[in-house]
Amino acid sequence: MSDDCCCFRKLQRIALTQRHKSRSLSERFELRQTEVITSIMLYLNKVYMCFLVGCSLSLIPTVRLAFWPATKNWKRLFRLAILYMQCGVGAYNTVTTVYTFRKMKLMFRTAPLDANPTSRKGHVDQYFLKLQNDWKIGVNKG
Repeated sequence: MSDDCCCFRKLQRIALTQRHKSRSLSERFELRQTEVITSIMLYLNKVYMCFLVGCSLSLIPTVRLAFWPATKNWKRLFRLAILYMQCGVGAYNTVTTVYTFRKMKLMFRTAPLDANPTSRKGHVDQYFLKLQNDWKIGVNKG
């Protein structure tokens, strides 16, 4: 897991230096997108590592029940540990999903679906009429 963080940090540094050296606007845009994605992935990796450390505590009752006799209290603690892990997975999924949606703002800017084919009547005519008017304005200016 720490290798992933190191790879993302290295990729982020390389993208930053290459973005400053780039000559085209499209290359700069792509490198900036790479920087944004790597910063999001770094955060997600950090949250995942915290989640792993937190859930590793639930291994104690599991190991205890696997190798030693099971008492009523240890069984109850085991069930509690399983519930704790399930809550942790849910919290991790919620936090990372909300964070990703907030950071990737383009996901919220989707165009509304226009599924009705009759609603597009006249759009083509309006487009070409506007285009024709724009061309007339351009010809008159020249």
